[in-house]
Amino acid sequence: MSHLPLHLWRNRIHYLLLALILFGFWLRLSFLLSNVYHIDEFISMLAVQMVALKGWPILPSGLFYDHGLLFSLLSGALVKLVGFREAIARWPSLLFSVMTIPAYYFATRRLFNSPTAGLFAAMIFTLDDLSIVWGGRVRMYAQAHFFVLLTLFWLITSTMQRPNLRGRYICLIMLAGALLSHTISFLIGLPLAILLFIFTLTYRRAWLFQARLWQQVVVGGFSLFLILTIVATGQTSSTNAVSATAMPAQANATESFISPDFTWRRFDDLIGYYQADPYGWLLFVIIMALPWSLFHLYRSPQSFADNPQRIADSNTSAKAHFAAVAFLFLTLYCLLVILEQGGLLGPTWQKTRYLFVLVTPAFFMLGAASLNILLEIALRLITYVPPLRPFQPQTLAMIPFIGLLGISQIYGATAWKTAHAVSAGSYNTAFEFVADQRQADDKIMTVHPSAAYIYTGQSDYYANQTSARVLEADEDTTDLVDRYIGSPLINSVDQFNQVLSQPMRVWLVVDKERLFSRFEPFWVQQIFAQMELARDFGGVYVFRSRPAPRPILAEPQTTLSADFNQIIKLGGYSLLPSGDGTIKLVLYWQPQNLPPIPLKVFVQLRNGTGQNLAQADHFILDNLLSADAWQDLQRTHDWLRDTAHLTLPSMPTEAVPYRLYIGLYHPDTFERVPLLMDSSGENAVIIGIKN
Repeated sequence: MSHLPLHLWRNRIHYLLLALILFGFWLRLSFLLSNVYHIDEFISMLAVQMVALKGWPILPSGLFYDHGLLFSLLSGALVKLVGFREAIARWPSLLFSVMTIPAYYFATRRLFNSPTAGLFAAMIFTLDDLSIVWGGRVRMYAQAHFFVLLTLFWLITSTMQRPNLRGRYICLIMLAGALLSHTISFLIGLPLAILLFIFTLTYRRAWLFQARLWQQVVVGGFSLFLILTIVATGQTSSTNAVSATAMPAQANATESFISPDFTWRRFDDLIGYYQADPYGWLLFVIIMALPWSLFHLYRSPQSFADNPQRIADSNTSAKAHFAAVAFLFLTLYCLLVILEQGGLLGPTWQKTRYLFVLVTPAFFMLGAASLNILLEIALRLITYVPPLRPFQPQTLAMIPFIGLLGISQIYGATAWKTAHAVSAGSYNTAFEFVADQRQADDKIMTVHPSAAYIYTGQSDYYANQTSARVLEADEDTTDLVDRYIGSPLINSVDQFNQVLSQPMRVWLVVDKERLFSRFEPFWVQQIFAQMELARDFGGVYVFRSRPAPRPILAEPQTTLSADFNQIIKLGGYSLLPSGDGTIKLVLYWQPQNLPPIPLKVFVQLRNGTGQNLAQADHFILDNLLSADAWQDLQRTHDWLRDTAHLTLPSMPTEAVPYRLYIGLYHPDTFERVPLLMDSSGENAVIIGIKN
């Protein structure tokens, strides 16, 4: 890539880079202070607390938490110095994320011989919303991203551009940092080994014959073996998986890790991740610039192959050729990692967020270089028009400003919005509420024991039916406990009901997503029947057991067939009277078509003269049932069991006819949903009861 005549630009580029670093710091600090949390942050916070307390991330369950080991040690040391607060534990992520901004500039500038491309890469990372988010969380993603970026840079430069021993040792250090930052980083090993073999034989065989190469192989192999041993003996090898169909069952680590399948469905999300906003335009410019790299490779295929000397600073052709090699290397790297992640590994390792660590560093550098290439080509074509030829230097001088303006337009608004996120609460506020409200004998049940332990100091039960990750309680029993705190696993409706039957108040804390994904519908409906929703903290629900909770029946005591306008059918009911002057009415609904808005249920108790004695209007499951959960019940033809709690008035001792009127209405207009074949005249189902 040719040098551009931009003397003033180059003299001031470092000031612009400094401005980007400061602005990136401010964006990440703003998000850090927003108190918006990812659910896994509380696991990392627990590890950080244990490092501050014990020196190592040995969790209350006894598990050695190796995931993000380097981050836990750094953040734990910081917490040890200044005390625990969520914001304090987040600072290592912020610092690594800010350091990544100049790292992008220098790596991209060196690989593609372009300060402009380097600045584009730095600005893309500065404004990328995911980079801002991971740069302000108690997680290891920003740190792992930093090390993967520098691993790619040092590998390419120290083997193909300027082969040298020091650079390859730095590459090994960066790779070790990546592996100790996030376990998923091991996925870059195979693609890098394949590409290094191919590109070395094609472009730079001579470095293989440098002195002491065998020492690097031994040091590198031993280091990687040591790191992988730490991972193997940590949480992975000591964790069982409980499935919904066979519980408990120990997961086969090989089967869950390696699962070859090269059908499109395995790659759809991974590839779509870069096709959608905000990365679709970057993918487009990379594809458009790819012919440029192939052209330079074809034009001068032997410009630096097997040349034991460094590429001369004045050799523009060799630099352009190396930039093309780097472009092709990074492109193939992205493709191979996605091919490996999607085609060879099990579902656990196919999360799209892992792409931020594995692929995005190469993708951002490629996008920045491609944008610079296309802008230069476009502006050179414009200046071929005869009247504009004298203005070519001034026209080309616009490349940096056009590129930076375009990047800011694409990412600026989202970056600002992300940095100024507003928290509606999470597991921290939910458990702080429980800690404030609980009584001495209360028990805490949750899908997230780590957060419970951090904020309340206790986690009595681990509730998870479909994807529990657990340990064996001890060698003498088959009892399972959660892997972080050691809370007994509750993974069935019967166990849940047994806990609630004990003479104590129970708190259940679970977020909306896991409420409907980690428990079968019957369990979810037992929760709403036997517990009351105490608070909602940004989609994290705090349930509190009712006095004398009583489980609902799986099937109705009395069957019905009442069709409410083909939206939902009332298929039956059960009456469960209690001794405290209340009655629990369980309604067994059969969802048909999703209503355009949530409808409200009315339940009215009337005497023989039609006078209302008690009423219990409510949304089904407190209006927390998601559209997906509704459609799942519709597809499986399972009951949607809903409960209404009525406080009974003082009734005469003689037998008097009492009736329950049940129906649905629009919560805003109070218009009732038509009941097909209605005989009440009120679009209501009538149930006769005795006093």
